[in-house]
Amino acid sequence: MDKTAIKNFAVWARVKLMEDIRTRLGLLGITEDGISNPLPASTNEVKYFDIGADHPVSIKGKAIHQREQLAEEIRKAGKESSYQSTYRNFIESSAYDWFNRLIAIRYMEVNEYAPPDVRLLSSVEPGKQDPDLLSTPFDGSLEYSESETQQILAWKEQHDNNKLFLVAFLAMLPAAAEILTDIYARLKGIRGRCVLAAAFILASTLSGAITIVREAKSEYQIFGKEQVEAAAFIRENTLEDGLFLTATNHNNAPAVLAGRKIVCGADLYLYFHGVDYAQRAEDARRMLADPAGTAALYEEYGVDYVFFSSYEAQNGDLAALKELYPLIYEGGAWYDEICVFAVSPRAQAAVQAG
Repeated sequence: MDKTAIKNFAVWARVKLMEDIRTRLGLLGITEDGISNPLPASTNEVKYFDIGADHPVSIKGKAIHQREQLAEEIRKAGKESSYQSTYRNFIESSAYDWFNRLIAIRYMEVNEYAPPDVRLLSSVEPGKQDPDLLSTPFDGSLEYSESETQQILAWKEQHDNNKLFLVAFLAMLPAAAEILTDIYARLKGIRGRCVLAAAFILASTLSGAITIVREAKSEYQIFGKEQVEAAAFIRENTLEDGLFLTATNHNNAPAVLAGRKIVCGADLYLYFHGVDYAQRAEDARRMLADPAGTAALYEEYGVDYVFFSSYEAQNGDLAALKELYPLIYEGGAWYDEICVFAVSPRAQAAVQAG
C-alpha cells in the first residue's frame, strides 16, 4: 500500500472540499465578512446578492428558503462565539463530513458492500473515467419514478453530473434503511439493542445538524479588493481576445471578473466530464515556474499576458517574469501582490498604443 499517496490525497481532498464549500457559501452571499442582505432589486421569487463580480448572483425557488434557514442558523451559532471562528469551524467540519462520506462509499464499492449494483464513484470497467452511475444510471437495481427518469435524462443531456449524484443518493435511502432494519433484527436478544439503535440515530442526525450550524457560521470572500481592482484594469487595458497565463484555481480574476481567456483553469471539473486537461495544466505550471525555459510553450499556446497573484506565487517565478516581460500592472497588498505582464508582441504593442 502506498501510504504516501493516500496521505497526499487526503490533504488535497481536504483543501479542495474546503475551497468548494467556501465558494458555494460565497455565491449565497455568506462570506467570512458576514451575511449579505439581498439587493433592492430582489423579489419574493428571485433574490440577488452582490459578490463583488460584474453581475450579482441570483437564487430562486426553494433555494431562497434554504438560504434563509442557513443564514439564520449561522447567526444563532455566531452569538456564542465570534462569527469568523464559527465560519471557519463550519468549513472545516463540513469538509471533514464529506470526506468521510465519500471514503465510506468508495470502501463499500470496493468491498461490494454498497446496496445498489451500480457504482457511484467508479466503474467496473478498467480505465473508464466516468462512474457507472453517470454513464449507465438505469442498468442497476435502483428504481426511479417516471418523472425522475425524465429528469435524469435531461441532466445527462446537459452534462449536469452533480444532480445525478443527488438523485442516486436519494434512491439509495430505501436500500440503506432495509439494511439497517435487517441489522437491527439480527441483534435481537442482545442487551442494549435499543440503546445502540438510539445512539446510532442520534449520531447520524446530530452530525448533519452540526454541519448545518457550522456552515451557517462560515464566511468566505471569493475575490478580495485587490483582485477586483486588477480585474478592472484588465478589462480596460488589455486585448479583449487576449489569452492569460494563470494558475489553475477556479476563482480566477482574469477569467471570472474580467472575462478573458486563460490557458487552463480548474481542470478537475473537466476531468470528470471526460475531458483530460492534465497536459495543459502541466504546461501552465511549467510556464509559470520557468518562463525563460518554456518560451516555446508561450508561443505554442499564444500567451498574451501573465497574471501573477498569490495563487501563481505558489509555483511561479516572479523575478524571472519581471526580467523577461514588461510589467503593465502592479497592485495588491503584502499578502497578495498582483502583477500583470504583457508577453506577446501584439499585447506589448497595445500597451504602447495606449
